[in-house]
Amino acid sequence: MSDTFERNFVSSSMIDDPSDWLFHFPAESPPRHSLSISFPSSPPLRSDPRRIYFQHFVAHTAIVYWPLQPDMALSLILPAADLSPCIMGAMIAASSSQLFRMVRNPESRSAAITATVECLGNLREAITTPRFGDVGVTILPTTLMLATTCVCAGDTTTFRKHLNGALHVVQRDKSKYSLDPLWWMSLKWLVHLLLMNRLSGLPLPSRQTKGFIDWDYLLTCMPDLGRIDLTSGFSRELVAALNMVCELSEPSCMNVNASGQLYGNELASSVYSHELELRLIELRKKSASTVTDVVLRTELENSHRLFTDATLLCLYRRVDELPKDNPKVQTTVDSIITSLQKIDKQSPVHAQLLWPLLAAGCDSTTHAERTIVVETMESMTARGLGSYENVLEFMRDYWKNGGDMRWDLFAKQTGKDLVLF
Repeated sequence: MSDTFERNFVSSSMIDDPSDWLFHFPAESPPRHSLSISFPSSPPLRSDPRRIYFQHFVAHTAIVYWPLQPDMALSLILPAADLSPCIMGAMIAASSSQLFRMVRNPESRSAAITATVECLGNLREAITTPRFGDVGVTILPTTLMLATTCVCAGDTTTFRKHLNGALHVVQRDKSKYSLDPLWWMSLKWLVHLLLMNRLSGLPLPSRQTKGFIDWDYLLTCMPDLGRIDLTSGFSRELVAALNMVCELSEPSCMNVNASGQLYGNELASSVYSHELELRLIELRKKSASTVTDVVLRTELENSHRLFTDATLLCLYRRVDELPKDNPKVQTTVDSIITSLQKIDKQSPVHAQLLWPLLAAGCDSTTHAERTIVVETMESMTARGLGSYENVLEFMRDYWKNGGDMRWDLFAKQTGKDLVLF
């Protein structure tokens, strides 16, 4: 992978500080709403020379951005792209960037740069133009698509700038588009990106602290009644549990020497940790009984179980500070490997399972387990996911030099910035 390209095709210098150009509106929780939107019959760009990238996005990029429900995502994205140059530009940038990593052709590299520059210009205009009207709902998914494209390309710095901008968009517009299904899907996308960034231990420019991110509002986008979300593979209960595990582990993640200072009552912390453990073990059993497609149901249930087990590993290693060879840790690694083997190795659903793969891979102790993880990750690098290539390189370094150290601390020690999406 060309490091120069991956860091510059969406360079941080192209993006202004979002706090300079976004306004803030009062919070308002949206009501439950669901709409059915049919897939468009005639895609845009029929006569546009960039149509090859549009077609590639529909056929390939959407599958790795929303692997559990690409058709549903496209049914919302494509009609919006007909009306919004912002989101169309983000789609072309995403597609051409992925195609460049897959086939290394310079034309795709140039297309990615051009589309990104145009998209950012259109995005600034949309943000600052009140007459943008109903198409303003495309600002959030455009920003998230740019962020996802950056992290897939290995550019974590610009990814965080876009993600930070997305949070400002939510603060400004959450009372405006609460009935729009595209906004609803985008919030779920945002939740997933926020959690995967938080696990890296590095903050956003505005920091992921209480008061800046309205988690109560964001959680309302997740399905209720114990269902698993088809956009992310998470359930509302699991998002809340993972967020709390991150809260408990944050002192040791952000400052190794400060661990324990924020939690003077170690007994209370230990009791709460045990409650979280029991809650997560129960979440392993969650099913997707309403999903009739057998393959989708298998992938959805095992994705949720993989995220649940990865959260358990985070609890055991970061909060309880258990060593790698502890039976609880190894039992959870075994559970992750078992769930992985229930999903076809070539399935695109692995595109969003980078975190469980890394967590199990780093805490695994056998060659057989590591081989399963590596083979799964290599199948994703072939789909143009540069983030998988970066993490696989890190994991091999960890196996050689990490010992019993937690992978997040080893990443900090070696200066490796990982966003697990």
